[in-house]
Amino acid sequence: LEIAELKRGTRVLIALIAQEDRAAIARCRELGCEHYVLKPVRRSALVEQIRAGLGRAGESAEAAPVPKDAGQQPLAGTRVLLAEDNPINALLARTLLARAGCSVQVAQDGEAAVAAANAEAFDLIFLDLRMPRLDGLGAARQIRNGGGPCARAPLVALTADAGDRERAQALEAGMDDFLTKPIDASRLVAVAERFTRRGNAATL
Repeated sequence: LEIAELKRGTRVLIALIAQEDRAAIARCRELGCEHYVLKPVRRSALVEQIRAGLGRAGESAEAAPVPKDAGQQPLAGTRVLLAEDNPINALLARTLLARAGCSVQVAQDGEAAVAAANAEAFDLIFLDLRMPRLDGLGAARQIRNGGGPCARAPLVALTADAGDRERAQALEAGMDDFLTKPIDASRLVAVAERFTRRGNAATL
C-alpha cells in the first residue's frame, strides 16, 4: 500500500535495499517498484537507476543531452542556479533544464546557494524551501538583501507543500513563484520561460 501511494506522487521510485536482504528485491517488484539500489549506495548505481526510471538508460552521467534542433531549446543560454539537497530531485531538475538549453549550477544547501548568488549573475534561481544549514526562505532573504549580482533575479521556491501559509512566507522572503514537488517537466520549463523572457537585472 505504501509503495502504491508513493508511485502516485513521483515519477521515479527507487528502493534502497540492504546487501543482506536480497529477498526484498522480489518483494519490491511484486509491489510494483522495479528500480532498486543496494546499500551502501554507490553514486554510479543510483544515477543509473534514476536514468533508467526516466527512460534514459545508457546516457552519459556527465552531462544532459542537448537537442540538435535549437528550436527545441526555449531556454538556450539561460543561466540557472538550482539549490536542492535531494540528489534525485536535483538530477531530475538539472536534466530537464539542461535539455531546454539552460546552463545549470547546483547548490546542495542554502549557504552554498547564497555564496553562488553573491559570486556571479544568474538569470533564474530555484530554491528548495527545506535545505540543511540554511533553508530556502533564509537563502532568499540573504540573496535579496545582500546587494549581490542576483539581488533582483527571479527566485522560485521548490516545495512539497504549497499551502497558503508557506506561500505567504515565501513571498515575504522575496520569492516570485512556486513549483510543487514532484517536479513536473512542463511546469518547470514554463516557469523558467516566463521569468527569463523579460530582462533581468542579474544579467543586464
